[in-house]
Amino acid sequence: MGNEVKKILTGLLLLQILFQFVSLHAAEDENELKKTIVPVLMYSNSAGLGSGAYVMLRRNYKKTFKLDKYSLAGIFTTEKQIMTFASLDKYIMQSFKMKARISYRDKPSTIYLPGHNSTFTDHADYNLQEFSISLYPTIEKGIFEVGPAVNYSLFDISEREEDREYIFDCIDGSDDYVLFGYGTRISADTRDNDNYPLTGYYWETEFLNFDKSLYGDFSFQVFESDLRYFFNISGIVIASQYYSKLTWGETPVHKMPSMGSNDIMRGISSKRYKDMDMMVFQSEIRYPLFRKFSGTIFAGIGNVASKIENLEIGTLKVAFGMGLRYAVSSDDRLNLRLDMGSNNRVSSNKDDDLFNIYFSIGEAF
Repeated sequence: MGNEVKKILTGLLLLQILFQFVSLHAAEDENELKKTIVPVLMYSNSAGLGSGAYVMLRRNYKKTFKLDKYSLAGIFTTEKQIMTFASLDKYIMQSFKMKARISYRDKPSTIYLPGHNSTFTDHADYNLQEFSISLYPTIEKGIFEVGPAVNYSLFDISEREEDREYIFDCIDGSDDYVLFGYGTRISADTRDNDNYPLTGYYWETEFLNFDKSLYGDFSFQVFESDLRYFFNISGIVIASQYYSKLTWGETPVHKMPSMGSNDIMRGISSKRYKDMDMMVFQSEIRYPLFRKFSGTIFAGIGNVASKIENLEIGTLKVAFGMGLRYAVSSDDRLNLRLDMGSNNRVSSNKDDDLFNIYFSIGEAF
């Protein structure tokens, strides 16, 4: 299935690039095209050091305040990882647009046994190829957006750690599989900027039903809710996020909610805790330093469980840390991000890594 993934990826990315070129070229006579191209350096404990580029294109839709947005990125790391994505938010009419997300990654990966109390040694190494495309035909009304959602994903699992087969035997999704899901998405957005908001809130809810009777290898449901709030006090921004992800059915491991990433519970090792349900609250204080530099202090609290009613207060995970920002595009408020975090699970019996480092582009939320 690896070759199939690469062929689909190549075709869709070429189609994406062609669609961007035709749309943008046709509009150049009427509206100025704004381009932001950023060389990217990134680092995380799991990915190692990576380099690549991030391209962001924006233009006004028919001389209105509304923007068509396009982005494309590719990153290669010292741990032999490849990560690419392309996205578009393209207005078809004044109140109707097409949103699309395409991503591909090829990476050595680690999988832990599900559960909030799995030990640090309950893991196995393997290689993961994942291709995913999501489509969101969207109706816009004021601050609200609503519309159907469709997701198609391919997973190619290889190079499984031989002496850890008992780990793979305990989870769904340890072999190659395909997913097809459909549902709905609703959002509301009052932020003054989507890269680095100073004020406003953002709320998004998405429900997807994956049905193997139509296509795919698993039947399950996913409900995600993401609420973010931004408050500015004399240049100091207090940013908060409540995020929950609930699943039902035979959920494969790669679709289970998990803690530990560039965005969710920084300070916990990558994908360290995962299960059927997760609830997280995280917040950070963002403050200016000098010229293009700014800083942040962040903390988060949450947990995973097999069912939402089984979430335990006594085993809550706490992540915390601090970071540095450098503005690579002041007009777009786009920052390079360096964060270092730890967590309350670090102990003498190695519940987790002592600290984790994240170097990437854009804010965590």
